[in-house]
Amino acid sequence: MLFSLKRILVALLLSVLTALVFFLGLTISSNLAFTRFIQVDQKDSLILGRQYERLMDIWLELGELRSEAFLEARPINAAALTNLLANINGLEASLTQVSKGTAHEAEWLKTRDILKLYLSEMKRFDGMLAIWASEMTVRNQDQEKFVRISIPRLENLTQLIENARVLIKGQITHIGSDSQIILDTISELNTNFLALKEYYSPSQISKFNQPEISRLETLIETRLNDFSRSFETDFSGKHLSVSQPHLIEVFDEVSQFAREFALLQNVARNRNTTLLEIENDIHQLNQSLRLLRTAGMKICLEESDLIWQEIERDSNNLLNQIQTRFYSRIVFLTIAIVLLILGLVMIPEAIAGPLQLLRNNFSLVTPGKENPADVTSWVKEIAELNNSFQKMVSHVNEATKLQTRYFETLTRIPSAFASLYQTKEVRHDTPYFKHQLALTQLFPLLTHQMKDLSAGQIFWKKNETWEPCGSPQFSSDFLANDGENSAVSTGLVELLSCSTFIEWAGNNSVSEPIVISSNPDAQNTEVRLIHCLELPETVPHDCKTPLTFTGICLSPANDAANSSDDSGFLLLCFLNPTSTSFSRADQVFISVIAQQMIAMMLATELFMAFRANQQIAVQLELAKEIQQQALPGKIPTSDTIELQAAIRMANEVGGDFYDFIPFSSGSMGVLIADVSGKNIPAALLTMALKSAVYSLPVENMCPKDFVDKLNVVLLNICGGEHFVTLTYAILSPARSEMVICNAGHVPTLQCSSAPDGSAHWKEHVFVDFPLGIFEHTYSEHTISIQSGDRFIFYTDGITDCKNASGKRLEEKGFRAILAENPRATVDAILEEFDQFRQKTPLPDDITLLSVAVR
Repeated sequence: MLFSLKRILVALLLSVLTALVFFLGLTISSNLAFTRFIQVDQKDSLILGRQYERLMDIWLELGELRSEAFLEARPINAAALTNLLANINGLEASLTQVSKGTAHEAEWLKTRDILKLYLSEMKRFDGMLAIWASEMTVRNQDQEKFVRISIPRLENLTQLIENARVLIKGQITHIGSDSQIILDTISELNTNFLALKEYYSPSQISKFNQPEISRLETLIETRLNDFSRSFETDFSGKHLSVSQPHLIEVFDEVSQFAREFALLQNVARNRNTTLLEIENDIHQLNQSLRLLRTAGMKICLEESDLIWQEIERDSNNLLNQIQTRFYSRIVFLTIAIVLLILGLVMIPEAIAGPLQLLRNNFSLVTPGKENPADVTSWVKEIAELNNSFQKMVSHVNEATKLQTRYFETLTRIPSAFASLYQTKEVRHDTPYFKHQLALTQLFPLLTHQMKDLSAGQIFWKKNETWEPCGSPQFSSDFLANDGENSAVSTGLVELLSCSTFIEWAGNNSVSEPIVISSNPDAQNTEVRLIHCLELPETVPHDCKTPLTFTGICLSPANDAANSSDDSGFLLLCFLNPTSTSFSRADQVFISVIAQQMIAMMLATELFMAFRANQQIAVQLELAKEIQQQALPGKIPTSDTIELQAAIRMANEVGGDFYDFIPFSSGSMGVLIADVSGKNIPAALLTMALKSAVYSLPVENMCPKDFVDKLNVVLLNICGGEHFVTLTYAILSPARSEMVICNAGHVPTLQCSSAPDGSAHWKEHVFVDFPLGIFEHTYSEHTISIQSGDRFIFYTDGITDCKNASGKRLEEKGFRAILAENPRATVDAILEEFDQFRQKTPLPDDITLLSVAVR
């Protein structure tokens, strides 16, 4: 009966142990599957995706350097370009290595060729800008010198005329007004020369200043010609004669001054011809560079999308594997519970019979008499059974404690990873930041499981030399006994800083982590302990101190992209170990923690990239705020005109622009523009458009002249690569008219009251070319207005919008919204517009202006 009970207990415990071990194996397998997903399946894809994002950033930075140099008419910033070239070289080597032998290699080689051609053309572009700036400097120096000499001459000329006036006043009875006109002309010339002198300074060399310089030069030349003609009559209105020699000296001085200025202008015109040729070459090369950058960034975007699709596919596969293993765990836990229930039912019954038989046999024992032979054998068997039971209880208690600590440690691994996202400061400039973070978070888990573990440190190979990654970590028990272990602690620190010991440990004590496999024949290298007595003689150590070491490889497994310098190991130090070797459970546990350290280092690297992307998002938000400040902060108010405006950007920044310009005469200028393109390039051109608008004397110009001047400025900036559609109108309620000039923009809508009181909408279509494409003379049109009229100005983002079914609003749909309520506010119109599009994303920026005559 005893043997039957023993078999029952052994079978029951083996069944429960098998279920628990299988559950443990599934848990470890899930962790390893996640680690393998990060280290092997996704490593190359993550590296490629991150490198392509860095490459797109470099494309944008190169474009910004080129655009800044082009807009400011100066050579490219040499320091910034040198820094970018260094980043490009490192990025090129990394991408070549990672993409080698993959499906992405051909596209990368194509991108690399485009990048090399772009850099070569950019160097030639920089040289042309340097030549242009040099020619402009020489031209301005000559003209500035002439202006500097001319100002004293003008003062002398003023004195000559004053003297002439005094002499003439003593000879005649009537003084004409010509003398005052001449003096006013000289004062105006002096003012223009002073303004021109400011524009000739080296700090003012820019394409934006050329229209103003040309205007001042033309004005001075005209005034000099008028000045000369003023001397055909004297100050009294009579014809200049020899009897008035006082004016001869003035006339000669003016004539000489006009000839010298005309000679200077001829030289400047010849040099301007040369500058114009250089500018044409620069415009053509700039357009070629834009096309190259567009081609390169298109490939980068396509490759980045493809890589993220691969990552999503692998993530779905991993999720399916984890779910399958989860269901398997549930099944085996159910089996273990059933076996435990059966044991509770069967064991009491199986033990009750033998115990009753033992009681009966003891009742046969009589004091003072010899015990029967069968009773003596029962006593011995009971003693042996008691010893076996006590040993079994001791082993079960030890295994339970070990298992409890193991599961407690495993449950702390997710919290260690969660602490990564609570890290407030990510030190990009700190060497081995990710290695030290992984050791700090996961080393306490090792000490919780392995009480003999005293210290640990990560070493990484760099330039064929092992280097420590930060400071070593000590267990809490070791630090608590610092007084007893002071000598050991000092010797251990010295040993961990010894390059000879680190080199020896890296070559002799490192074992590969154990990988749990479903294959029963799979072989794994055991994690072994090395005593300090085994160290070579060249390594300084204290042999009296019983230190023991082991090393675990931390290099990502099966990573073809890893070089010899992309490897490391975790060194663990034990003080007074209870055993000379690791148990199988300890070997598996150390391997699991090592794999988690590798995963945490990779996760830290991804988290650092995530923080960098957050900084880029902040910069985009700042650019959005700057562009919002470029729009009118407050809509002007008028007694005769009511103004409303609204603008929405499709992205963080956009290319729509509007402005209201009140005139002193009571008229109101209305400007609306749509820049080609989207995002940052369109926003930059919008800011350039605003600068150009504010640099022109708008109040003294009709719409046609204003648009002509604006076209010249944008043509110099864009070189024909980008264009701007624009409508500019001046409403004059006092004259009951609106003068409008349209440069390729959408029509303007006018709402008037019909004789029967109904609202009548009229569409004003004026076909013309957009700004910034080529030189062109625009036309303006006059529209009669009356009290109660309303004009709607808008951009094509409204009519191009689609609803959820893909239907465009178009001009007909927009007219229908306006017809429902002709006097609706701009906000009410946009509410109807939102109901049509049904929360679909905006394809383009939208701007809506309402101008009503009171």
